[in-house]
Amino acid sequence: MTKLSIILASVFFISGCSLKYTFAGVPASYTFWNKNGKKVSHNDSKYCRDNSVLTKEEKNRLSDLFDRFLNLTKSEEIEYYSLARKEREDREKCLYNLGYRWKPDLIWCLYNNSETCKEMEKYRK
Repeated sequence: MTKLSIILASVFFISGCSLKYTFAGVPASYTFWNKNGKKVSHNDSKYCRDNSVLTKEEKNRLSDLFDRFLNLTKSEEIEYYSLARKEREDREKCLYNLGYRWKPDLIWCLYNNSETCKEMEKYRK
């Protein structure tokens, strides 16, 4: 009887947690950055954006490609993802250096985001 209870409790727990993201949608990974229990401030976000390793031309190009995202050629799509990845990695390093830590909840990692969680492990401590 206790095994059955444990199994049922586990099923309800897992299904309840996954329903959280099924109905509300999976939040973006950047929502899990915090410092002293607070989310990334507008000033810190702006600081990281202003001090990005991307040149002004690259920022403008990324913005242009983003605006035309649905109509990109294959080479433009590759360029977009390359610039976006460079920008994201730079932002993550900047936030970490400002004292923020990336702390997702376990269910988020289990809900089809395990690769991102492994990649972001370095920003947890």
